Amino acid sequence: MNQIIRYTKRILNEFIPSRFRIQTIVNSYVSDKCSNIVVNGPFKGQLNKFASIPRLLGTWEKELHPVVNEIINQNYDCIINVGSHEGY
Repeated sequence: MNQIIRYTKRILNEFIPSRFRIQTIVNSYVSDKCSNIVVNGPFKGQLNKFASIPRLLGTWEKELHPVVNEIINQNYDCIINVGSHEGY
């Protein structure tokens, strides 16, 4: 079944231009409505140049929100993020 789904996706991607794909349309709509500003979560109000729907809606890595909020509430003078962006 997974092979059928992968094959179908590949065929559809070859014939449907990206500007007509639902994900592209939804991403564009959300980006436009949010003006690339995060609308919820600990990063609310932050400009996000990687305008994906979960990031803009504030649900990206939601499991970390309590930790991020705790760090924010500590009022540190400086925070150094040594993350690796996408986990690689």
